[in-house]
Order: sequence, then structure tokens, then C-alpha cells
Amino acid sequence: MSLYMDGDFLRIFVSDNGSGIDLSELPRTTLMAGYSTKHSAGWGFTLLLKTMDRIFLSTGPRGTTIVLEINLVDTHEKVATNNITALKEERVHYA
Repeated sequence: MSLYMDGDFLRIFVSDNGSGIDLSELPRTTLMAGYSTKHSAGWGFTLLLKTMDRIFLSTGPRGTTIVLEINLVDTHEKVATNNITALKEERVHYA
């Protein structure tokens, strides 16, 4: 697992070197709540889809990599901050 910051985004890279996700199972495995080909509850991807801003998935016979992306600055907070900055800049006069 690796973590990287890119602007306002935190990216989390998770990789394994297993046999990958069978392409015929990929839609069900990633999009169907409670579905699992293993002995698990099958809620992992469902929870990721509800909590992450973006998810990138790459899978093949040499393993699977998932990149999870989280925006650390709330959109409303960012807009408010930009508006305050703009108001402050309007009040500054340069001679």
C-alpha cells in the first residue's frame, strides 16, 4: 500500500500479486453489494464506492491494483475559501 498527495487529493494505491479478478465476475464483484467469489461478506467494493471520490482498478493474471482517491477539501469549503480570497483581493489597492 502506498499513499500520495496530489493537490487536494489523497491517492491510496493497493496492489497484490494474486491471479486477478476473473473478467466474467468483474461487474458482479465490483458493483453487486453482498456478492463474493470468496468466503467474505462481499461488501468491500460497495463501501469503497460509497466513500471514495474516485476508484481506478486494474486487474490481470499477475495481480490487481486499486487506486482510491479522496478529495480532502470539501467542495463547498473550497468555493467559500475562493470567494473569501476574491473578496479580500478586491479590497486591496495597489499604488
